[in-house]
Amino acid sequence: MKKKIFIVLNHLLYIKNYVYTNAFEKLEKKYNCFYILDDNIKEKRIENIVGKKRSSSFKKKIIFKFKYNNFQKKIFTYLFEKIQYKHKNTLSNIKYQIYYYNNIKLNRLFYPYEKPNLVLGIKRILIWSIKKFKRFLHIIFFHKIFDDIIKSLILPNNNLLNLYKNENPDMVIIPFNGSHISIFDTIRYFKKKRMKKVLTVSENWDNLFGRYMINHPDFISVWGEQIKKPLKKQNYKGKIFTIGTPRLDEYFIKRNKKIKNPYNFNYAVFFDCANPVKQDNVIILDKIENFLEENKKKYKNFKLIFRPHPYTLNQELEIINFSKYKNIILDPQMKSRYTYNLPESKMTSDDFKYSLSLIKNSKFILTSAGSVTIEASIFYKNIILFSPKNEMVKKRLIDIWEQFNDVTKFPNIKICDDPNRILNYIKKSISPQKKTSHNKIDKYRNKIVFSDGKKFSSRLYGKISSVIY
Repeated sequence: MKKKIFIVLNHLLYIKNYVYTNAFEKLEKKYNCFYILDDNIKEKRIENIVGKKRSSSFKKKIIFKFKYNNFQKKIFTYLFEKIQYKHKNTLSNIKYQIYYYNNIKLNRLFYPYEKPNLVLGIKRILIWSIKKFKRFLHIIFFHKIFDDIIKSLILPNNNLLNLYKNENPDMVIIPFNGSHISIFDTIRYFKKKRMKKVLTVSENWDNLFGRYMINHPDFISVWGEQIKKPLKKQNYKGKIFTIGTPRLDEYFIKRNKKIKNPYNFNYAVFFDCANPVKQDNVIILDKIENFLEENKKKYKNFKLIFRPHPYTLNQELEIINFSKYKNIILDPQMKSRYTYNLPESKMTSDDFKYSLSLIKNSKFILTSAGSVTIEASIFYKNIILFSPKNEMVKKRLIDIWEQFNDVTKFPNIKICDDPNRILNYIKKSISPQKKTSHNKIDKYRNKIVFSDGKKFSSRLYGKISSVIY
């Protein structure tokens, strides 16, 4: 009889990064796999991402949808914030996030795009007062006994747990990015039953550097060996599977193949960060524009494509006027996303194909501190990593975020921390004198995201089959 596997998806992003990429393809062939979804994931959105035909097939495998009430989610959120504050000195990423939140987010009464008014001002002061009071409670009720009390207040989703009880799956797989009450609930249930059945799959390469886990799964899959550092700091005792990520499978498969250029001109790409600083960006863009104008005979068919971060939630985002540039364009795919607080990115099935082609055909990459450094390194691209000093802590983000300790060692990456010096790096990258050894790049990159030439679904199957019983 085939073993039974439940796959819990609690965010729309996982439809894109796991279902669309066929991350569970081999498991579905070898085992009876069924999906459990958050009720917030709507069928129409699934169809937009994976297509109508695949959406129909996928929906047949969904056996349950769960929903948590607001009280459950608020108590869990408070617990999560409390645990992060308690361990702020364990991971430097958490410490910076808390410091940044205190000094920026809680000290801004109005944002640039708002019309100030008394009602909004009073409302925001009240909200901030509550948040600061919560932080005060974190300090007062620091002891572990209070954590246990709060955990006991988080009522389980009995319908979900009854499903586990009645169906008795052999394994439960949950992708994660940060934390979610469904993960907490599932791990807690199986821990009480003394069953080792929960595998969490790390969605991103850096989230465990900035998220202290509330409770530990029996198994955890990660992108590369690098992530074992924060897991050790979190006293994780379970099994770690280093198997890469499904959303980069196509990058490895096609990195040595010719992919059609999405544009009829040569270009480089400027990948912006989730918290952009307009002043720095404008300095960089103006310098590049002037350089290309002054050298338009030499670079007459060359442009810079500015690509905003797809999940920008910066409430102080200032929009750049691209109409003044002749040689710089706003990425056409991102025009509808380049706005203030976008609650949900317009994810489609074309995102993967476009991003792959955009990076693959670029002459070089200019980027802020982000995962593009890894994606572009898969294609052996020369990268200019722009990371200026943060005004508050007087350090570069790449020196604050622990995950960049290894990334900055990549031989294809040059670091610029001053927007006024960016042209020196642009000139060297636009006409590179020599190519960096591919083997050297692979050696460093493989530590961050593992690849053995096989697909993620095969690596995942290999690890699951070694522990499922």
